[in-house]
Amino acid sequence: MIMPALLRLTFANAYRDFQEITGLETLTGLEQLWLGQNKITALTGLSTLSNLRSLSIQANRITSLDGIEALSKLEELYISDNLLTSLEPLTNIPNLVILDVQNNPITSLKGVGPLKNLETLWATGCKLDSFEDMERELRDKKHLSEVYFEETPLQKAGPVLYRNKVRLALPQVEKIDASECFVWIVVTYKAANQTSLRPSMTMPMS
Repeated sequence: MIMPALLRLTFANAYRDFQEITGLETLTGLEQLWLGQNKITALTGLSTLSNLRSLSIQANRITSLDGIEALSKLEELYISDNLLTSLEPLTNIPNLVILDVQNNPITSLKGVGPLKNLETLWATGCKLDSFEDMERELRDKKHLSEVYFEETPLQKAGPVLYRNKVRLALPQVEKIDASECFVWIVVTYKAANQTSLRPSMTMPMS
């Protein structure tokens, strides 16, 4: 018998016909749940998991985040490779620190705005195409240190200037697509009257 005190549970790639989340209602103490690589279509059956801190549900067939609002203590959400078109239900999950929505057909980050504790955002392969939208939703995130926007229209439309645009929009970010952000500082050597450049990693703005 599965006990309510269970903290971690994995059903990743469990059954080829695993399409619905059921049978977890009594696991009220669950903190980590892995349901990746199944055929799940909706975030149902999670309403009693109020202590869940981490949900990994990548590579399914989920079209909506409706139902996520029951997981108010969630800190990590890995929901890449699904069919999401909107992140708006995330407004009810204020404690999110890590958000992975890679390879979903979302065109806007609307819904991420209230996530004041967000530190890492993976959005590689999404349909994001507006720097204004990105700045509006993310610029005030003081703890945001890593963002991933590769293979999005943001990056494809102007790959040469893309990283600079992200850095200007989000000056607090330290890593863009896994690469450190640097600014160049002019260093003058008085004795030799020479000037050189050296990199210095950008620091988060307060």
